[in-house]
Formats: sequence, structure tokens, C-alpha cells
Amino acid sequence: MSLKFNWITPTKIYFGQGSINKLGDEASKLGSKALIITSKGWTTKRRIFFDELAKNLTIKYEIYDEVKTNPTTNVVDKIVSHFEGKGVDLVIGFGGGSSIDVAKAVALIIASGGSSKEYLFKIKEPKDSLPIIAIPTTHGTGSEVDKYAVLTDPETHAKAPIISTLIYPKVTIVEPKFATTIPQLLTISTTIDALSHALESYISRHANIFSRMYAREAIHIIYNYLPKVIKDPSNIEIRGKLLWSSLCAGIAIDQSRAGLLHALEHPLSSYYNIHHGLGLYILFIPWLEYTLDYGVREFAEIARLINPKLYEVEDYRAAKEFLNITKKFFQQLEIKVKLSDYGVREEDLPTLANNAVKYLKPLVENNPRKPSSIDELINIYRKAL
Repeated sequence: MSLKFNWITPTKIYFGQGSINKLGDEASKLGSKALIITSKGWTTKRRIFFDELAKNLTIKYEIYDEVKTNPTTNVVDKIVSHFEGKGVDLVIGFGGGSSIDVAKAVALIIASGGSSKEYLFKIKEPKDSLPIIAIPTTHGTGSEVDKYAVLTDPETHAKAPIISTLIYPKVTIVEPKFATTIPQLLTISTTIDALSHALESYISRHANIFSRMYAREAIHIIYNYLPKVIKDPSNIEIRGKLLWSSLCAGIAIDQSRAGLLHALEHPLSSYYNIHHGLGLYILFIPWLEYTLDYGVREFAEIARLINPKLYEVEDYRAAKEFLNITKKFFQQLEIKVKLSDYGVREEDLPTLANNAVKYLKPLVENNPRKPSSIDELINIYRKAL
């Protein structure tokens, strides 16, 4: 682990109950007409929270409310085409990571021109972005504090991030009550996304003292509080802790990036439209078993964070115990899913593995154990079938 790091955090963060009341002042400083990007659920089932957001805005706004999980380049370009030239000078992402990622991509393209594919495949260099306000309502992606906007290109099945410091949100507002209506499966899957961010960044080849500090905080909270929120889903305090863990994990991957687990999951989301967090859940234990022996010290440190009694044993034993702790933790969540439940077949595995290497090679190589062949990646998928 290096003591050397660079850190940029241009995002002003309001966190805690009542934070949404800051939206009006902050939005009026950044623009005169906002585009709110969200999903249909926020303007129907949970209308009361969307109405609270809207009443706090003192500027004009338009709404796009059709974001779905695993958003595509086509959707982003459609939004840009519809709202370009309508006086929008601020973009607000309200919802889960998909809504915030789309908001970031739209803000960049309206200001820089071009198409989302040009930025996804690094054909064009972004020049500018409209200011962005992020209001996360799930505790998963950490997109509210990072420089990534993940999109899927339906033609190539590439699911990868647009990366630019221009798309750090100017303001992030984390209002814990907005997360209290998340259904149980979405609660679990988004939190597993945050856990994956934290753990992958902790063992990352680019980890540093700063990223590990935030990753430890996220991991400790998730192992303690995810089982509790399942039993008490409307508990605002617990939701707040998990939102904090997601934010911490987002800062960690902004420093150190995610790794092989994310690289392997993205093709699943692209080809089968599996929810990202659920795909990570399915792959998590096979990936951990594959990686464990190449990050013994780091996994031992995390194991001791969860169970301090493991300070009394050697690193290898503590690391192995982390695997057992995680298996038991997953058993508590009572989700029994595998890749074959979503139509993944043995003959599909080489395509998935090659897609991961082709479009997410930096994440593949960020793992402590670098695969020596495609067959190693295929075997991880195979164990999840």
C-alpha cells in the first residue's frame, strides 16, 4: 500500500435528515432551469418524495422519468436530443445509480457535444459539462461522489464508464428518508454493490492509505447493518448508515477503482439485463475464492475489522475466516440465485469472459490475482452457474 495519493473532491455534500431543504439555494446558484433525471417509480409509487424535491426547487425545471436499470447509450442520446436547446443549464440526478449516471452523461454531452458512444469508447475528449446535483436514493453505487458514468452500448454489449473529472457532481444531497421505501431485493443488491466497491478498492493494486480508510468504514457498516435493515426497512437511522457506507465506497473506488468482480459482472448486465448488484452477489463468492490467496494480508485485515478476535491468529487463517464470514453473511440475506436462473449457459461463458477483458481490462488487471488465461475467468463464471 502506498502512502502517496492524489485526491480531488469538488463535490459539496449535504448529508442527513432535512438535507433536501438545501436544494433550492444550491440549484439557484448553479442554474436557472434544471433537467431532473429519474425513474418512473419516483413519479408514481413514491410521489411524496419526488414532490418534496420539486417543491424545494425555486428555478424552472423539466423532467425525464424513464430511466431503467443498466441504462444505454441510446437512452442518453435520446435525452440529449430532446432537451438540447431548451435552456437547461443544470442537471439533477434523483434516484439510484442509473439515474445519476445518466444525469452525468447527459450533462457532459449537452455541454461538450457529440454522442455518448464517442465518450464511452474514448473517441472524443470531453471539454465541458453542465453542473450536476446528485440526490441518491439507494445505498449502492457511490456515483454521487465519483467521476464515473456507467453506460451500456447495446450494439457491442460494452458496459463501461465514461470517466471525467468534469462530471463530479457540484452538490450531493443525501436525505436518508428517501431510501426507506426501497424494496428488500433492491436493498440487498444495491448494498452488495457498495460492499463490492469497498472490498475491491481495498485490495486494489492502486489502493492507498486514503482509499482504504474509506473502504474500511464502508465494509464495517455493511456487515453490521445490512441484516438489520432487512428486519427494519423503514428505519431512517439505519438507512442513513448504509447511505454513508455507499458514499464512502464511492470515494474509495474514485481513488483506487473497482476490480475483477466488477469487470466480470458488467457483461452479465449487458447481455442479460441482470441488476448490477444482483450480478455481483452471484459472482461474489467465486471471485473471493479465486482471489483470496493473492491478498492474504488485506483480507486478514478486513476479517479482523469484522471480528477483532481474529487478531489472535495468523494472517492466512484470518483471511480464510473472512471467506467463511462472508458466506454466512450472504446466507443471512436468504437470496438463492445463480446465473442459470437468468438464462446464462455454459456455452455463453467464453463470450462473457472475452467481453470483460476487451472492455474492462483495467479492472481485470486491478485485481491482486491477474488471470493468466481466459479459462480462469470462465471458471469463475462456471462456479456461479
